[in-house]
Amino acid sequence: GGIGNTTLAGTVYKAEREKFDCHAWVSISQTYTREDVLRRLIIELFRDKHNVPSNIATMDTTAMQEELRMFLEQKRYLVTLDDVWAPEAYTDLFGALPPNLKGSRIIITTRIADVAHLAFPDQRILTLEPLSKDESWKLFCKKAFPDRECPAELQTLSEQIVCRCEGLPLAIVSIGSLLFVRNKTLEEWRRIHDQLSWEIINNPRLDHVRNVLHLSFIYLPTYLKSCFLYCALFPE
Repeated sequence: GGIGNTTLAGTVYKAEREKFDCHAWVSISQTYTREDVLRRLIIELFRDKHNVPSNIATMDTTAMQEELRMFLEQKRYLVTLDDVWAPEAYTDLFGALPPNLKGSRIIITTRIADVAHLAFPDQRILTLEPLSKDESWKLFCKKAFPDRECPAELQTLSEQIVCRCEGLPLAIVSIGSLLFVRNKTLEEWRRIHDQLSWEIINNPRLDHVRNVLHLSFIYLPTYLKSCFLYCALFPE
């Protein structure tokens, strides 16, 4: 995660959605249920176009699939399924999204190659690559030093911190935003650099993004930590 799939898809979705008769963005995640996703698709697609069925809360899967097929059959629609983890998540929903030759589009974001190839066997797949060294540095400086150049005494440590992010935009933005609000001193920079190195070495099961996010969480004010943990109680 953290490579920018959702950000890119979101930018395209917002720019193009008004060109379609109806549109929907639904996050799937690892803990999805087919009924919940179908219900959210109906609510999103029917918005401002058609009355949502009054019995949607009690409709079963078959009824919701049929409702969607009938509604979309003659419409040009745009559907984005974000963060799909399992191939069956796509196959569960495909039957409800008719290929009606109206110029409709389905966008899927996933970090699992098998999901992408199952959904788009004809190779209409865009694989994002990590940022280059120069791109990573520019993004970091934009967040850590938005109104100034990187101080010379912090240059080496800053470059080492950026290197730890391995070109992942989310990691770079998170650590850059954290450093923006910290004291711009060599001691403070070294402390955060060493803490990040410790996180990566001692949490080998976590990817780099999670290590950086964990470090950002550690440095949150106490009241924001409580707020963050409260928000984490809710499903994605």
